[in-house]
Amino acid sequence: MNQGKWIKFLISEITTLPKELYKNIEEELEQSSFWQEPHTSDDIKGNKSPFTIKIKQALDTAFTNSNINVISKILALKESEPSEIKDSSAFIAGASYGVGKEGVGVVEIMLYPFPDEEFIFDYGVFIDSLSEVIRHELIHAGQGERRAKRKNISLYKASKEIGKDKRSVPKAHQLDPQYQEIYFSRKNEIEAYAHQTAEYLIKTYGKEKALEIISLPYDHPDIPKDIKSIQMWVPLKNRPKALKRLKNRIYAYIQLLTEKPG
Repeated sequence: MNQGKWIKFLISEITTLPKELYKNIEEELEQSSFWQEPHTSDDIKGNKSPFTIKIKQALDTAFTNSNINVISKILALKESEPSEIKDSSAFIAGASYGVGKEGVGVVEIMLYPFPDEEFIFDYGVFIDSLSEVIRHELIHAGQGERRAKRKNISLYKASKEIGKDKRSVPKAHQLDPQYQEIYFSRKNEIEAYAHQTAEYLIKTYGKEKALEIISLPYDHPDIPKDIKSIQMWVPLKNRPKALKRLKNRIYAYIQLLTEKPG
């Protein structure tokens, strides 16, 4: 199989998103000027702040304009560990995707509050990070839709079936090596993290450098420090099949996201 056919085969195996999502999310967030709204602990009432309300409005508009059956739920946490907030990309405390019984998908994002009113917030860095995480969760939405169609079941039931994978994850801290090895080896997570990682690599290093980086062994000295901190293939070093699947999907998403129109 030549390289062109191999790339098409890999792309045919991954979950894809509407192309307009890659501009609609960023554009709506930028147009909302959400970063001008307050978001310290004192501004949070019932898990909401003016900051999170603006973000939700922007995301829901982007989802509607992209014709996807998803809404957002943005939760503000009252507190955060000082060590958690290293820069403006570190405000995302967690994210998940689920489906309500009415059949509407929900992307839930939890955000830490600003440390104080004097914190210098780089909204561009935050938008990049948030957009990658949102699309990670939308990959899960696409996985649910594919399963529902394939098995002729409701989206709600398909989402519940996918969620059963979580039962295999050990009840341990998320940084525990055993937890990470099992969590990152799940096929649905491999695909979603592959998309998220591909987006980051392209934005930070460009296509050719990104492809070069993912071809290196996980402990290669030439891998940039920032990439080492996000590599899922480190926990997967003892699971060669899962590692190969991850790298193949990162490769496929890099090719897909840098594909020339037409």
